[in-house]
Amino acid sequence: MLADVGLGLIFLGIAFLIGEAFLPTFGSLGFGGIVAFVIGALMLIDTDVPGYGIPLPMIAAVVVFSVLFVLGVSRLALRARRRPVVTGSEGLIGSVGVVLDNGLAVATAGPANSRPAGWAQINGERWQVSSGVPVAAGEPVRVIARQGLTLTVEPVARCRGAAAATLSGRKVLMIGFTFGFSSLLILLVAALITSSIRIFREYERGVVFMLGRFWKVKGPGLVLIIPVVQQVVRIDLRTVVFDVPPQDVITRDNVSVKVNALVYFRVVDPEKAVIQVARYFEATSQLSQTTLRAVLGKHELDELLADREQLNADIQKVLDAQTDAWGIKVAIVEIKHVDINETMIRAIARQAEAERERRAKVIHAEGDLQASQQLLQAAQTLAREPQAMQLRYLQTLTTIAADKNSTIVFPLPVDLLNAVVDRLAKPPVS
Repeated sequence: MLADVGLGLIFLGIAFLIGEAFLPTFGSLGFGGIVAFVIGALMLIDTDVPGYGIPLPMIAAVVVFSVLFVLGVSRLALRARRRPVVTGSEGLIGSVGVVLDNGLAVATAGPANSRPAGWAQINGERWQVSSGVPVAAGEPVRVIARQGLTLTVEPVARCRGAAAATLSGRKVLMIGFTFGFSSLLILLVAALITSSIRIFREYERGVVFMLGRFWKVKGPGLVLIIPVVQQVVRIDLRTVVFDVPPQDVITRDNVSVKVNALVYFRVVDPEKAVIQVARYFEATSQLSQTTLRAVLGKHELDELLADREQLNADIQKVLDAQTDAWGIKVAIVEIKHVDINETMIRAIARQAEAERERRAKVIHAEGDLQASQQLLQAAQTLAREPQAMQLRYLQTLTTIAADKNSTIVFPLPVDLLNAVVDRLAKPPVS
């Protein structure tokens, strides 16, 4: 009789587990199925009914197989978890960068948020940093902590290695299989274990909730999740590129343009990205569009066309400050294209043409001025030496004689004519 009850409980547990897979019972059927399964297996272990009892060799074989399987998986998991993390907030710890300014040249003791701050280039990104010791510009530093968007650093020569992480594991031993249903029980247990195993890639993290309350952030590598009791949300830490669609912007000088841009951002705090905002990608994209219109509307069209680097930095700074509460780091903002209507393009072309004409006239006038100055200097030089004028006459005759012509030019000195005129002008002597 006891054996029949145990067999019935096993079938009932299987039915409950199957029903949990198809009915929204929030784990109640699954929990009841596991309890019925375990109780039925325990009843069949001590039964005296022939054919229902579990022989000791089968128990020993299942135990050895389970132990070897768990040890093998645990070894692989430990080897994977010993590898250093290279992404996310954990990946920043230990990164080496270079100080860009002298903001850390004078350091003070005290909390991190009260220390002088500077800027450093770390992993190709510009971060605000603080240090408890003086650090000069250009000196290499290593990241030792992160607080919001500010990194705590110290010189590379004074850094110490982090202590090796300790790992602990737990072995699970399962017994209670019947002779007739041992294969089915092994499959069910394997399905349960498979559903509790989560493998996170190097660039992924899992935000784990215990009975609806936040518990911890796990990953990367092999992570065990208790079915029904725990739920996990997978977060990607890689940089995401968002193409901001064209936005209608009215500049400060009342010019209507269409501007689109590229925004590069990534998750640095998975807990905030899940708890503080519903859909961080959609929220960041909408905020990027409004910020693009707001920042560009404060500048004139000439600044929009000429000072893109400064505008990119202003937009990135505003987005970075607003998305900090969501655990999002906006790394780069690039204005991609500025679309101007045809009327404004023609006006800009006319302006450029007028500017070119103005420059041409100024250059021509400056040439005339310089030529007149040089001619004045030549005339003054020739006037001081009459022989120089005769040499100039001869040089001019040489130039004219080089051409094929029949004209002969004979220079007559003006001084000789002046002497004749003066002679004729004198009254005759009586």
